[in-house]
Amino acid sequence: MIGQFAKHTLKLNQTFANQIEEWQREIGFDPESGPIVGLQIRRTDKVRESPRSVHEVAQYMAQAEEYFLKIEAKYNISVPRRVYISSDNTSVIDEARSLYLNWTVMGFHSSFSESLKNRKLGLFEIARDILLLSECEYVVCGLSSNLCRLIYEMQTYLKFNLDAPHLKSLDGGYHYPLYGGHSIRGKYMTVWKIDDNGTASSCNLI
Repeated sequence: MIGQFAKHTLKLNQTFANQIEEWQREIGFDPESGPIVGLQIRRTDKVRESPRSVHEVAQYMAQAEEYFLKIEAKYNISVPRRVYISSDNTSVIDEARSLYLNWTVMGFHSSFSESLKNRKLGLFEIARDILLLSECEYVVCGLSSNLCRLIYEMQTYLKFNLDAPHLKSLDGGYHYPLYGGHSIRGKYMTVWKIDDNGTASSCNLI
């Protein structure tokens, strides 16, 4: 349900749809030509607010490699290593390109690592990354991030609703707690969790 709301909210007008296509051409983002693994790598404020959720680039790439190996074993083919990195720190993309020379590393400069007065396209960057990550065959991120949870919810609505989750979280499972002042009785305050195998379970919030 959340994925349906998100998809409707992110319905593009023609101008922004054209801009998305231009961005895709700019970096060679073409899911139709083969699988792309999306990596959402948080830095900046995450380092201060939740250091346990900060992981090295190599950990994300290792999960991507594991997925590519599964595809190769399943279909008996050779798969080019292609990743799309969404990060609030551009240096992450530079690091991945320097360490993984045989991989195609796609991504954009992020203004979130700059001063506030230089952040002119912040909202567009977020919308762009959400849309491109949702088009990736597999995503590695941390479900402590609101954006990662949104990608997961959009996946369940878009093209992976009948398949196992195409997402790997590096810092815990999916949860959707109820917040705020409301009159829902305790026995109805339930948290639903979905593990990496697609198994849903629930527990009382209080």
